[in-house]
Amino acid sequence: ADVLLRSCQGPCLKLEEAGIAKECAKGVAIALLLSDSFHFAELAKNHIGDQGAASIAQVLPLTRTLAFLDVSANDIGPTGAKALFEGLAQNQSVVSLSYASLPGLHRNTLGPSGSEPVGRLLRCNPVLTKLVLTSTSIGEGIVHLAEGLAHNTTLLELHLGNNDLGARGFAALGPVVPGTSLEYLDLRDNRGSDQGVVSLLETWKEHPGMPLQVLFLGGNDLSWLAVRQVCYFMEVSQLLRDVKLDRNVINPERMPVAFSKGICDCQALRRLVLGFCSLRVGFIADLCELLPRLQLQHLDLSGNQIDDPTAQLLGRQLRTCATLKSLDVATCRLTDQGGIDIADGLLENSTLEIVSLRDNNLNVASGQRLAEALDTNMVLLKLPLDLNAIEFKHLVAIKKALDRNRANKRAQLPGQLRNRIEDLKDKQVQVGRLAQEREENATAMQTARARKDLAEECYHRTADEHAKRVDAAASDLDEVRGSKMRIEAEIATLKQEIKDRQSHWTRRERQYAIQHDELSNAIAKLQRSLTKREEDLKDFEQDGKIEINKLLMVKEQKARSLDATRSLLAKAERTYDLWQNGKFSNSALGTALPPVPTAKKTEKESAAPKKGGKKKKTPR
Repeated sequence: ADVLLRSCQGPCLKLEEAGIAKECAKGVAIALLLSDSFHFAELAKNHIGDQGAASIAQVLPLTRTLAFLDVSANDIGPTGAKALFEGLAQNQSVVSLSYASLPGLHRNTLGPSGSEPVGRLLRCNPVLTKLVLTSTSIGEGIVHLAEGLAHNTTLLELHLGNNDLGARGFAALGPVVPGTSLEYLDLRDNRGSDQGVVSLLETWKEHPGMPLQVLFLGGNDLSWLAVRQVCYFMEVSQLLRDVKLDRNVINPERMPVAFSKGICDCQALRRLVLGFCSLRVGFIADLCELLPRLQLQHLDLSGNQIDDPTAQLLGRQLRTCATLKSLDVATCRLTDQGGIDIADGLLENSTLEIVSLRDNNLNVASGQRLAEALDTNMVLLKLPLDLNAIEFKHLVAIKKALDRNRANKRAQLPGQLRNRIEDLKDKQVQVGRLAQEREENATAMQTARARKDLAEECYHRTADEHAKRVDAAASDLDEVRGSKMRIEAEIATLKQEIKDRQSHWTRRERQYAIQHDELSNAIAKLQRSLTKREEDLKDFEQDGKIEINKLLMVKEQKARSLDATRSLLAKAERTYDLWQNGKFSNSALGTALPPVPTAKKTEKESAAPKKGGKKKKTPR
């Protein structure tokens, strides 16, 4: 309680490493709720846990002045993170949130399950500009964060270092980042690999107007293949000013054209970090040649070998380099001669304020030359030389020269401070005016509250009337829905009936078409049969005429035979009469009887037409 009381002064609630646990977190939440003076809440390196985070999350939607919240390293898990981010989703004042894990105990974790609330926060919070999630084990949960980031237009800084994102996480962020307002993106130590960085930067080259200014890709197991893509992006970027590629393996023998073109075309580039990248001596020499053409202010080459010729070239370029303010060549295995060459460069340099030469092989000669250079150099403020074999007297001389330069720097501050004081006086006047406005606003707030109570009363009355109308409308709506359902059912029935009839008539049409084809075939067949029968009838008529002529001839023959038979019968009758009367004689019989063969011939002729008449039939 005493710590909390001492910390509740001014705009900053500073409780870093104060031993706060879940119970004390409730008191912090009450303080944030009751006070309107806190703009900063620094709660890092405590033991708040999930319950303490939930307590703080309950008051976040109600705070109106809190702008910066730091809960780093507080042993908060996915459950507490979910409550915290859901509370921030309803907050309209917090612009910066740090949920990172720091080296040591009480690490914060998100994991894949705790990343969904972060995505929802980014999707709906309109004021958050900085989000620090370093070392929170996001992993595959980056997909949810990327989905939320795609709908966010206010976030400016995003720290995702050491989260084991992998190539898939980089690929998820790649198409999302160009459409955001991000200016600062930290993706170091994520095992991104060449594949991940290539997929990350694949679409960035098509967006030269991206607002991105700072890009950290250190410690991602990158080779020249991925760094080349970074160079391609640097060629088209208009705002990129800080690139960190440290702790990767960039080891071409000489500087590739793509790298030199990238750093030369990127006009906004001010900081380039290539520490511990296994750079070859030729690569560093080419970079030193380009220094006068670049606008770099900070260059980090630490952890790479620099031989004497390269150190000599670097020292010569430092004499004419007019923009560089910071140079880090620590752990570069510089020899004593290399230290002398760099000291000669510092002798004529007028811009460098920080030069790191720690952990090299510098000895007495380079220490003496550095001390002599600082006798005339009035600009250099910091020169770390630990882990070298420089004599103590030279270190003392160097320290005195650096103290002199820092004193001169401070001596130049009064003019700046006066301007600052005048500015603060003006701001104090503005604060007084704002305080008066605040009192007026408080009076207006009381009036507004009275009006609010009246408005709430009217609202409740109106709400009751509205509820009744809603109930009536709901009943009408139910009736309308019932009618709609019946009509839809009838429509469905009619549609089905129409469909059935259409299918029925389709089948009937097919049947009619088949019957039509059959009738057409039958008619054609009948026509062919009729034609054949007509031909047969003509043949039959001709045959009939022939037979009729034959029959007429046979008839005439039979008529003649009948006449002959009748005459013979008459003779026979006369003969018979004569025989009965006893007047019959052989002479009379012989003359009266016709010859037998003639009678037989007549029978054959009479039988012939009968046989022919059975074969032919009379047509109808």
